[in-house]
Amino acid sequence: MEVKEFLEKEVGLRILREGRNNELMIYCPIHGDNNASLALNYRTGQYHCFAGCVKGSDGMEGFFRAIDADKNIFLRFATIFSTLIRYDEPELKKDDVEVEVLPLALDNKYLQSRRVSNETVEKFQIKYHKGFDAIFVPLYMDSKLKGYVRRNIRTQPKYLNSQNLDRDRLLFPFDSVKPSELGVIVVEGVFDVLNAYEKGLTNVVASLGGFISPGQMRLLGRLHRNVVLCPDRDESGLRIAEQNTKNLMKYGFNISYTFAPEGYKDFGDVRNFGRLKTHSYFQLAAQHKDLKFISSM
Repeated sequence: MEVKEFLEKEVGLRILREGRNNELMIYCPIHGDNNASLALNYRTGQYHCFAGCVKGSDGMEGFFRAIDADKNIFLRFATIFSTLIRYDEPELKKDDVEVEVLPLALDNKYLQSRRVSNETVEKFQIKYHKGFDAIFVPLYMDSKLKGYVRRNIRTQPKYLNSQNLDRDRLLFPFDSVKPSELGVIVVEGVFDVLNAYEKGLTNVVASLGGFISPGQMRLLGRLHRNVVLCPDRDESGLRIAEQNTKNLMKYGFNISYTFAPEGYKDFGDVRNFGRLKTHSYFQLAAQHKDLKFISSM
């Protein structure tokens, strides 16, 4: 989509022509305009109605505000035309993006380095934002978009969640998970899930963090009563798994454990899952063994 098309279709402006250096001549929506009196340069962010209605140089965010456009229109514009935006514009610093209008991250080099195929990109509607140089993984629950996880490729922090993300009501990918006889495997991050599904392991969900919340436990109850925790191999991961075990057992879940095979820290980089080894909580207790023991196996 071109800028001219966006302004006409999304904002409802009538544009006479596009001149040199990205300047548009627009029929001003503020007064009864018969002469296309509103000049806008969408690269420099300067605009001027020659009838005196509006004038400014505060960027596209200021322009949309000046013509009383919908409050979310700049966010849509910034998402689609990120390379045109001046990065001192205040709205772009909020780190929030209308993810559904982004292009799919097909043939993305970073995803290829993580062995995420185009088929998986399409299945999970993974998007790419050129301006931020970031991957966006949309989070759906019951077919409704609830937010996203953003993975910055070159900048820090590496991971960001969408604003006001209600993690307590989310498991990724809730709509696509296929519980097996083993139950549901719970991992921490979206790339743990993407790598598992890429390799045919489709009974995996991510809690989008370490501790499993009460709301997420209720969601797990909708899927299966058998939960397989897959903690990271470090001390923090084991400690979180022990706390999750106590909380889940209060809800009546049957708990088992597994670890990323081949000595990997988590599911995200595993090249071959093969047949996962699982360890029942009750079997471990009967043998007086703990998670630290089996994590080193």
